[in-house]
Amino acid sequence: MEWLPNSQQTFVSELSKRDVLVKLHNYTQEVNSEFVTEKPLFNGKVGSDGFRVSSIIQTPQNALPLIIGNVESTKRGSIIFLKLKLFPAAILYLKASSLLSILLGFTFLFLSKWYPAGCISLSFGLLNYLVLTLSFHRKCKECIQSLKNLLEGNH
Repeated sequence: MEWLPNSQQTFVSELSKRDVLVKLHNYTQEVNSEFVTEKPLFNGKVGSDGFRVSSIIQTPQNALPLIIGNVESTKRGSIIFLKLKLFPAAILYLKASSLLSILLGFTFLFLSKWYPAGCISLSFGLLNYLVLTLSFHRKCKECIQSLKNLLEGNH
């Protein structure tokens, strides 16, 4: 069982593989690039078979998903396979904060026998994990909807 939040989704587009990638490329700002995209929706990179992008944000967000997509051609368009996961820095934050709250909780519970502090520490760790996971899944829905709107021409 994987405890880190992630998501996978597959959807079909009427656009060809090339059209999907070109359209996505036109609305993706490459990080550390001299080329400036007008009104970008995503940051990242679009390649010949897929892409690695994330939504453009104005404020820092720990729960922002990294979208890794592969596009395959079909007779009537293309199939887009998406895998959404946390950025490496957010994974590090989640692991460190979880480990710290568990260590503090067990220290309070078993070494100092201060049970309320141990329960509070473990509760804060659980609450932190739940908030980040729920925020991640909410952001995933927003990112997928933004991507679908772009590909369907509703942007």
